[in-house]
Amino acid sequence: MYRKLSILVIFLLLLAACQKSGGLPGTSWDLVEMEGQPLLAGTGGTLEFADDGSASGFAGCNSFGAQSTEIKRKNVRFEEIFITEMACLDGTDNTDTGLMDQEGRYMQALNQVRSYEVEGESLVLFDESGQRLLIFKANSNAAG
Repeated sequence: MYRKLSILVIFLLLLAACQKSGGLPGTSWDLVEMEGQPLLAGTGGTLEFADDGSASGFAGCNSFGAQSTEIKRKNVRFEEIFITEMACLDGTDNTDTGLMDQEGRYMQALNQVRSYEVEGESLVLFDESGQRLLIFKANSNAAG
């Protein structure tokens, strides 16, 4: 009897550990590649997954937020994406059209995401056909 109970407890502990590890909630990532291309020099982006199912980040000039749903079995979607609307200026107070274009492509890519894989220290987001859209590196400055 005690042996069966011990095996059940061990199984439940292992199951809980497996569900917690490898998940996206509580993780933070730095964008390094978008649609097979590196980001513009001197720019960056981030993506963070909160425990409550929300996601947020920095798109290079503006901050954004979203609801991330279906974070299970390697599926993920971003819904209700919103972004601040700050002007993206270059060093001479002119609009930085390259950065604005990159930001727009980042938001479009997030809308197309349907699945993910964590490959070592990288997070790869895919569209519904399995094409790589976004690649991130783990943010080493994030807590947790």
